[in-house]
Amino acid sequence: MTPDPSTVHPLSAHERVVFLKPLVDGTKVVAGDFTYYGDPDGATDFAQRNVLYAYGPERLITGKYCGITTGTRFLMTGAAHPSMGALVTEHARTIMAGSPKDIECIAATEDLEQQ
Repeated sequence: MTPDPSTVHPLSAHERVVFLKPLVDGTKVVAGDFTYYGDPDGATDFAQRNVLYAYGPERLITGKYCGITTGTRFLMTGAAHPSMGALVTEHARTIMAGSPKDIECIAATEDLEQQ
């Protein structure tokens, strides 16, 4: 017997396994009829917990028969940062404990050494 793709839990005894199609709205995530996801810590929260940086027009589209395992994360293009030469992100500045000017000087020195 084929499971009903509109059912959230295709295996009623296993809450950790869900069909994604009835859980997503089709705007940012489009799931195939029998695409399933397994997670013991909240499988029904797939789109919120596993599709990251979905800020732009892009969409995650899965095939009709896909299995997605616990912990899989999809990083959408909203995670992309523009490249601006020697400038780095705030996180790197914090780790290095330097000012943006210090980092630019270091980058310029390294460029000279490589030439």
